[in-house]
Amino acid sequence: MYKQIMFLFVFSLTGFAQKLDKAPVFENNKRIGFLNEQTTKLCDDCYYFNSENIFNKKISFKLPLTTTTQDGLNFFDLLYWIKISTYNKNTKIIEFSSTITGSFYRLYVSLINNKLVIIKKMTFSNGRYTYKTDDDNYMFPSSYICLQTTNKVIINDTLNFNNLFKFNKKECFDCPIKYSLEECLKMKNKKEKFEWN
Repeated sequence: MYKQIMFLFVFSLTGFAQKLDKAPVFENNKRIGFLNEQTTKLCDDCYYFNSENIFNKKISFKLPLTTTTQDGLNFFDLLYWIKISTYNKNTKIIEFSSTITGSFYRLYVSLINNKLVIIKKMTFSNGRYTYKTDDDNYMFPSSYICLQTTNKVIINDTLNFNNLFKFNKKECFDCPIKYSLEECLKMKNKKEKFEWN
């Protein structure tokens, strides 16, 4: 059973990678190459489009990318992997996982009145929290979490990643790394105090 699961996982990743191998890379609305292709360009504003089906509706994501170096050669490379999972029968989670930092970004998308609606956004990244006392300041590694409840109907079928995850400070918080993401969210909702030692 384990071997079957691993085979399916590897097979699905291979299919995902093959789909992206042919993805054109753009800069300023001009095609400049393809993903995984050698380049002399160092991109700050390069992007590609990745399409996904959510509740049988096609959405295209405009995603930033990077260049990586292998054996002295530069290649266009992904900044984010996309994973889609089911949260409940009416809601899907679209997760963008950074290939560099370990951070991830989530959209919770529901089908409401035959329209796709973003109901929640969340980010999770590594941070540093300064705990202040009367005597001194102490720095602790933290999980930096931003959470926003929203009700945004997806009107345009192309979503720009760079515009999706904007939060104000009140929507973000630091949580000690000893707690799981679920524990951090639960404690925050109950207004429980985090232990930083």
